[in-house]
Amino acid sequence: MFWVVAAASAVVLGVAATLAVVFWPKYPALAFQPLADPSRVAPAVPITSRFAAATVRGDRAYFASVSDDGTLGVVAADTGTGERLWGNPAAGDADDWQQLVALPDAVVAVSAEDDDRRRMVLLDPGSGKPLWDRVIGDDDTLLYAEDTVVLVDREEDRLLGLDVRGQGRVRWELKDPGSLSGSRTTTVLAATTPEDLAAPTSAKGAPFAEPLDDDRRIVQIGADRSARVIDARTGAVLVPPRQSVADPDDPVVAHDGTLVVAESDNARRIVAYDLAKLGEPRVLYTAPDDNTRFEHLTPCGTDRVCAVQTTSSDAKTAQVVAVDVAEGGRRWAWPLPDTNNLVPVGDSLLAAQNTTPAKVSLLGADGTVRWTRDGVAARLDGGNLLRFAKPLSTYTDDPSVAGEHLGDDAVELGPLSGVRPATCAWNTAVLACVADEDFVLRRFAG
Repeated sequence: MFWVVAAASAVVLGVAATLAVVFWPKYPALAFQPLADPSRVAPAVPITSRFAAATVRGDRAYFASVSDDGTLGVVAADTGTGERLWGNPAAGDADDWQQLVALPDAVVAVSAEDDDRRRMVLLDPGSGKPLWDRVIGDDDTLLYAEDTVVLVDREEDRLLGLDVRGQGRVRWELKDPGSLSGSRTTTVLAATTPEDLAAPTSAKGAPFAEPLDDDRRIVQIGADRSARVIDARTGAVLVPPRQSVADPDDPVVAHDGTLVVAESDNARRIVAYDLAKLGEPRVLYTAPDDNTRFEHLTPCGTDRVCAVQTTSSDAKTAQVVAVDVAEGGRRWAWPLPDTNNLVPVGDSLLAAQNTTPAKVSLLGADGTVRWTRDGVAARLDGGNLLRFAKPLSTYTDDPSVAGEHLGDDAVELGPLSGVRPATCAWNTAVLACVADEDFVLRRFAG
């Protein structure tokens, strides 16, 4: 009888576990809690009114501050314990600095423009020791894939693949398509996956720590309106240039194996290409008239893209539209004047409005507005977000913060006081921010 009961119990538990896997949401509610007392982290150089920033990847927070003489100090801390792991001024100095990025294999700092040149410096994330640095142009751009930095060199009309752990050696080089025309205009974008859209982002939608190894393809739009697909690690041209795809300034996304383009010619269409071959495009949606404009194109759920559609670029006419990528056609449209940014959260969407005071709305999968609040909001993962009661300032402020799981009531976390909110970064449990004299870690979820 004991063995019969034990076997029956095992079957019941097994069925229960299976049901939990099947029915439990992919992104369950985080265990939101009031903001914990701050863990304070000492800077490597004094914090001044110049550049200061924080970023988070995994269980590491990285902070930066710049002294009055332009020296950049970078510090690493454990987000779980608040322990300062290392800190140094090894990045050197510049007139000013403008960016801090955390990669799995490096911490990247980029200086501000000085005489049409900038510096990019890479530090070892484990020790803070310098790995390598390189001078880049003032309008060059950087993309990251696996262990590669892709440099869009606009002065030389080329792409370079730089080895992160190999002292920045040039792993590959490709000449820009259409560069013989003398134009320095090109756009390069990374292909994204659904996993990328579940990574924490800033309030503007910039990811802090998206995965870099799930799809290492990049797409280059040339000055000649061509598009080609490249392996970012090897430089192999996976799909040769196809002509008449897009202008470099057209809204374009490469997501989940599809290249979607909001064309700017007279057709005013949204079209899709198979990223594996760039064959004939599929017309997904045609605008009602030639005065229609599309902006802020973004993936917004399975087989769907969203955009802000306006008439004659008038922000008061803005509406958010969702287009079916698999079958074509408009799924829904919702008038939302002054919308100037879209950030997907699972199948839902955050829409920021450029109003006074600033507002943000949450649109459900069906396009209806679930709520509109003063302030800004940011994605934590595919089902949770942070809400700030007012815009994030560069000076010391105390915005009230709330955590929200989609479909549930928001949980008030308390005021984020004594920090410069615009410098803050986060993972799904901890905020990392710059204060006036030091850096701060504050837990908001268990």
